[in-house]
Amino acid sequence: MANTLSTDDLVTDLTLDDVVHNPYNPIEHEFIEIKDNKETRIPIDFEFVFLPSMRKIKCHKKVIAKSEILCLMLEHEMTEKISSISYCFDNEEDFDTFNEMITYLYKNQFDNIHTMSLLFLADKYEIPDLKEKCSKMITANYLNKANALTLWYQFRQLKQFREMRMHCELAVKRHIKKILEEEATYTLGYAAFVDFIQTFCLHEVVSFSY
Repeated sequence: MANTLSTDDLVTDLTLDDVVHNPYNPIEHEFIEIKDNKETRIPIDFEFVFLPSMRKIKCHKKVIAKSEILCLMLEHEMTEKISSISYCFDNEEDFDTFNEMITYLYKNQFDNIHTMSLLFLADKYEIPDLKEKCSKMITANYLNKANALTLWYQFRQLKQFREMRMHCELAVKRHIKKILEEEATYTLGYAAFVDFIQTFCLHEVVSFSY
């Protein structure tokens, strides 16, 4: 979740000059409601501020509440609800991927540029439909014999990505001969290597002299 900060926490390394000369224009998401055939532009009432870059994403509480985690943040008497600002750190959240997630909450669609990062973000902020779409896109357009083992390793212990892990396992099994020929397994750590042997029942194929 975006970090909860008090105003006292904010002015550690930032100066007034940083804020005034911030080179980034804020991204503003538009929200129009249609009622009785009339369009009403809803004023922006929330923003995410990234530190220390001071990049901003301006949006609407009603829209971001589609995320279960952000909805909880807005329902409780937290700093974010009171100030209508949530602070994120550049070294913890990628700005472009985060904005892609917010854009999805508005338009129900996303570009496939940050699909892998978006998958993890959708899981973190509990947006099930986005998580499912990312998973399907990765499986259909990205998962192949060249990266099947790497992705299996990445998802193997993440219980919340059960379906993704199963697709990776199927891809590894489908290309197991090629993977063994290229000795790609030896790029894994010992624990992952043993897990690989056990998962794919290769006790008789691969020696444990790792």
